[in-house]
Amino acid sequence: MASHAQNLAALWEMAIGHATSFGIKAAVLLRIPDILSDSLEKSMSLEEIAARLQGTNIQLAPLRRLLDYLVVKKVLLKIQSLEVPGEFKYGSTELCEMLTESKFARLLMLQDEVVTSGWHHIHEFILHGGEVPFQRAQGMFIWDYMEKNPEFLGLFSQGMVAISNVTMDSVLQTYHGFDEIRGVLVDVGGGFGADIGRVVEKYPHIAGVNYELPHVAHAAPAIPGVRHVRGDMMENIPPADAILLKTILHDFDDDEVILVLQNCYKALPHGGKLIIVDIDMDPAERGPFESLKFAFDLVLLALTKGGKERTSVQFTELLTQAQFNNIKTIGDVNCLCSIVEAHKLET
Repeated sequence: MASHAQNLAALWEMAIGHATSFGIKAAVLLRIPDILSDSLEKSMSLEEIAARLQGTNIQLAPLRRLLDYLVVKKVLLKIQSLEVPGEFKYGSTELCEMLTESKFARLLMLQDEVVTSGWHHIHEFILHGGEVPFQRAQGMFIWDYMEKNPEFLGLFSQGMVAISNVTMDSVLQTYHGFDEIRGVLVDVGGGFGADIGRVVEKYPHIAGVNYELPHVAHAAPAIPGVRHVRGDMMENIPPADAILLKTILHDFDDDEVILVLQNCYKALPHGGKLIIVDIDMDPAERGPFESLKFAFDLVLLALTKGGKERTSVQFTELLTQAQFNNIKTIGDVNCLCSIVEAHKLET
């Protein structure tokens, strides 16, 4: 049983949890992870870090306070200087490396004021229903907001690319179901096409198609081995030998998910395979990501109309309603997500 002091500390951690999010945001905007990563020794003094900042009046005392907080959160190490007794250097950790611009930095999208605006209205939605939290905050659904605000669409898309990159690292390392695909693989809701590009790069026998909404797909860059197609995932999906759905179904309510799955079914030939990469809320699959999965479910509550994380049992029920069979849960792939496979085997 936790002591009173432990409970009190936990309460304070919950009350000011945003300090971590925005402390990390400040560090990323200052490019501190990149500065340390570029250092040969992966460690630098306060003054050395300050000298690399792009500012006109660098404040050393506030910078030290930020760095010391990152040490407490295990993002940085504090190392005794070998050259000057009593002086310290700040060193990089694996967490710090993950925050470099080429990796997790784009997750700043999650702290953007537009994204967080809906969080202030969750209680109103629970009490009164009606407009979802994001809609209460911005006067429209998030998908409409992105269509009307190209700058936010770019930020959001970059954030999704960062999340997908982390997920696809694990998928490509642990999942071998792409081996058996012959012909066309369509990534439905594939954003700018980076993920299908990585699949095709590793499995060059696959012909990749990135299928996305017009206002997203128009900005997609050319990717070797990938064809970009614009359209609506609830209406038309290009013919495919296999279809990939990555963390897209959780944006929709059950009726909309069934529409997407039915369109996937129509696009596949007999024997075609559907690959779903998404969070599995099954208690047996939570592992080290348990609280994070519930946090992402709250993100969907704040941002979407009817979106939610689901268990593998719920995915199976929805797939069955869409006429898929031979459904198999692959399970944890060493990241937030699990994989569910389903086939079109007409009887």
